[in-house]
Amino acid sequence: MSFKNILLPDLGEGVTEGEILKIKVKEGDFIAMDQVLVEVMTDKASMEIPSSIEGVVKKIEVSEGDIVSVGTSLFLIQIEESSQNSSADISRSEEDKKTSSPPSQKNHNSLELQKQEEVLSFKTQEKLGDFPSAIPMTRKLAKDLGIDLKKIFKNHDKVTRSELVAYVREQLQSSEKKVLNSLDGQISFKEKKRIPLKGISRLMFESMTLSKKTIPHFTIGEQAQIDYLIQLKTEMKARIEERGLKLGFLPFFIKALIPVIKEFPLFNAVYDDLAKEIVFKEDLNVGFAVDSPQGLLVPVIKEVQNKSLLEIIKEVFEKVQQTRDFSIKREDLKGASLTLTNLGSLGGMYATPIIQAPEMAILGIYKIFKQAVLNKSGEFEEKNFINFSITCDHRFIDGATATRFLKSFVQKIEEPSLLLF
Repeated sequence: MSFKNILLPDLGEGVTEGEILKIKVKEGDFIAMDQVLVEVMTDKASMEIPSSIEGVVKKIEVSEGDIVSVGTSLFLIQIEESSQNSSADISRSEEDKKTSSPPSQKNHNSLELQKQEEVLSFKTQEKLGDFPSAIPMTRKLAKDLGIDLKKIFKNHDKVTRSELVAYVREQLQSSEKKVLNSLDGQISFKEKKRIPLKGISRLMFESMTLSKKTIPHFTIGEQAQIDYLIQLKTEMKARIEERGLKLGFLPFFIKALIPVIKEFPLFNAVYDDLAKEIVFKEDLNVGFAVDSPQGLLVPVIKEVQNKSLLEIIKEVFEKVQQTRDFSIKREDLKGASLTLTNLGSLGGMYATPIIQAPEMAILGIYKIFKQAVLNKSGEFEEKNFINFSITCDHRFIDGATATRFLKSFVQKIEEPSLLLF
């Protein structure tokens, strides 16, 4: 018999690491080919890592909640000689196989991984002065956060994204301790419990911290009178439900963005920090926040400008279902041009949402409410209204542009019959 390692494979699309969400085997278990061993989260989506060999789990080398890089050993597997040729993973050298000594093999495997990392570093990393080096994604994150990589590990020749994130967390914890120490003697409390920040909560913490720290936000609001929209939705409801779908207001809001974005293309753009250029997108990809059991996720409807209202209704319904049962694909959680967040479904009247970088803005949708208005006859009558907000990146969008954008959007909502054509 001999031993082989199962490594975290290439996760695609430039992803260099993932968080261990759930380990699905125990030490001593026999694993079959293609059996799911572990669930890993990257970029707000999870994936299952299957086994490429048969054997017995000798050692589990990671823990749930760990953030590990591509190429990290996840499991040490004991295999029979007849199964050796079926493995596509990086294994120990032939000399180590003969000794059958796990510690020696592990050391050898670590050396092999170190050599691979050195080659990768030589080919893809750029030096920041004399030291340290880091891949472009890590350097950009450090720049956005205003952190000098040289301050993290002065005696190391490179810094990984995991090390950068750990450094940021350490600085935040240090600041928190200083606050608590300054209040010592004024307040006291007993700890009830501690909850580790992991999974979607960790990703939200990192992305929202980065966005709020680097983007100067401003928010404006506007009201829309939606009696005509309510009437149109009521007329369409039965026909939509006959198709096995549910009809809410969100598809109308997404459809209304198409002509507005044509008028204000800056809201469908991103900033290329390296080139110092604003990049206008050809397609309108609209993200919408969904409150799922796993946390807040943002599925994306691609190429909205080419879709009918019925197609948008169908796709919204399907993506909400997929998000809530966590079957949605990773690529369906990426690439948004503009995000909609519907706080009105929970009863919110107004908020100041945070932009999902690198987007330029986020559109807030709030609860429907009734309000008395004076009609042409000089009498008060009750009408239905809804509040909208647009939060923008003030580096690129000024208040006047944001106001005109929101007024144009409200006009489309108040004349909903035009959305059908």
